[in-house]
Amino acid sequence: MELAKSRGAQIRTRIKWVEEGEKSTKFFLNLEKTRAQGNIINRLVRQDNTIVSSSTEILNEIRDYYGNLYKENKTEKEIMQATSLLWKNIIFPQLKEEEKIKCDEELSEQEISSALKTMKNGSSPGPDGIPVEFYKMFWKDLKKLFIEAMKYSQTIGKLSPTQRQGTISLIHKGKELSKDTLTNWRPISLTNADYKIFSKALALRLSAVLPNIINENQGGFIKGRKISELIRELDDIIDLEKSNPQSQSYTLSIDYSKAFDTISIVTIIEALRMFNFGENLISWIKALLTERTANVKNGGSLSESFPLERGVGQGCPVSPLLFIIAVEILALNVRQDEKILGIQLPNSTKSLKILQYADDTTIFLRNITHLKEVLAKIKQFSLVSGLKLNEDKSKILKMNKQQMQISHLENIKIVEKMKILGIVFSSETLAGEALSDHVRCAVYGGSALNSTLLLYMVLSSVVLTDRKPFAHNLLPHTIDSTSKDRE
Repeated sequence: MELAKSRGAQIRTRIKWVEEGEKSTKFFLNLEKTRAQGNIINRLVRQDNTIVSSSTEILNEIRDYYGNLYKENKTEKEIMQATSLLWKNIIFPQLKEEEKIKCDEELSEQEISSALKTMKNGSSPGPDGIPVEFYKMFWKDLKKLFIEAMKYSQTIGKLSPTQRQGTISLIHKGKELSKDTLTNWRPISLTNADYKIFSKALALRLSAVLPNIINENQGGFIKGRKISELIRELDDIIDLEKSNPQSQSYTLSIDYSKAFDTISIVTIIEALRMFNFGENLISWIKALLTERTANVKNGGSLSESFPLERGVGQGCPVSPLLFIIAVEILALNVRQDEKILGIQLPNSTKSLKILQYADDTTIFLRNITHLKEVLAKIKQFSLVSGLKLNEDKSKILKMNKQQMQISHLENIKIVEKMKILGIVFSSETLAGEALSDHVRCAVYGGSALNSTLLLYMVLSSVVLTDRKPFAHNLLPHTIDSTSKDRE
């Protein structure tokens, strides 16, 4: 019983380690209590600065906020008209016919079984309370019924009401941010295990072909691509430009407000068609995304349900893949526009214009004229995708301190250093130094666990081992002699 209590608390606190031979029940239960208290909203400040403090009013405010966030503001006809204007000048990479046929096949028992096997144990269950371990244990008895249910859902164009229902759990973004404002909380969708199994099977099918249609400059969620390679490329480009005294180039770092929560479902479906995915696969995706509903959890209370008319759930296996398919449209539009010039690569006829890591987008522009052209493209893309540029968090990096002294361009701040993918870039930044800080924080962060020295040593070893390939990709091409002083 003691071990079961400890294990339950570990799952709910997301702890992935436990010392061999230690139950640590009291520690994990206290940590669970602390984590739960940290994710309860006890007070909210409305936009008109009035304060809400009763639990019922707070829950209603949260429900209204997310109900509006997930509400589609445009009709399907309006979105289709906007897409036709944007896409008419874009050449889309196409799935090969054999890939299209393969993706369009019926989901097999083997595929769904494989999807189930890849799912991790210990995940929080959805609203029905059934964990993935239940399906693994009884899969032999459940699989035929499960597959029949999925096929029926495809036929009627939507999942069953319980499969479509999710619960949104709110995670506070950081201690430095106020808990009184809903924008400082991140929504995590808790969906039922059967929904996730279905989604995972589709994700595995998409993962096999996405490297063939998504440009190599998108590093997020594509098998074999690494964030460290993008950071290395970012650092090389900035080094290249800072060594050029005549450079008039800029780097634009885009931040979208609530990107995964506001992406248009219509845009995702149409993008799949433009990349030559077949109608059978598309019907599976549509069934997964049609007439979804959710409620919001605060403490032990649940709000009334509301419809999810747009967005893809964070925590859903196929969501990030659908998202990068949609945002590839902007990348294609920028790359293929000859009026927009990027940074000329050395010893090459090519120029680099855009790098992406999921919703993190960095665009390199030759001068301010091209920068203005790109900002116009982004506005056009927003009309199609539903993604709204966060002007407060988006930044423009000057590559040369001698460039014209302007502080903003179209409400976006122009800066001399900014953080991209967790690393601070500027004319002085060395990738190695930034990486050292990154690893140091990760290692010493383990001390907050207040655990044994042995466990601390294990955590440090894991952190450093995990970052070895990351560090290798970030090493400068030349090592300055001053590096000896750091040994």
